[in-house]
Amino acid sequence: MHALAAEQRKAEEAVGLTTEKRKVEESVSLAQEKHQTEEVIRLEEEKRQNEQPKQKEVISRYSNSALSELSATINSALLAQEQLNKQLMSDNASSVWANRLDSSLSLRFRRIPRIQTEKLILNQIGVQKVDDNYRVGLLLSHSKANNTFAENISSKKIV
Repeated sequence: MHALAAEQRKAEEAVGLTTEKRKVEESVSLAQEKHQTEEVIRLEEEKRQNEQPKQKEVISRYSNSALSELSATINSALLAQEQLNKQLMSDNASSVWANRLDSSLSLRFRRIPRIQTEKLILNQIGVQKVDDNYRVGLLLSHSKANNTFAENISSKKIV
């Protein structure tokens, strides 16, 4: 009877070990599935973040465009002033004068990897009275600029 009880206990232990082994295998399988699911979720989240531009990049793009636009406007005004100064400093004493300038400018920035190009047409018509002590006159300026900034953002200005 002892032998029968011992064999029965061994059979129960074997069934118990088989059950525990099955539970361990199920736990391992569940852990692997959980890990795979977490990995898929992580990859999808990473993909989603890479597809959307970051807020700082969008803000930087628009602020750089605004600064480039301001720079182009100032360049246009300075060019008109420079041409007027050339006319005033010349020995030309004619009563009516005209000036036309076609300008093309390309700016590259060292610290920021961006390029700005500007094509400008400036037309000026002036009327002046030149005397020994003074010069009085009227000036009409018209300029048209086509600007291309970084990231193919463009601007057309007529001043």
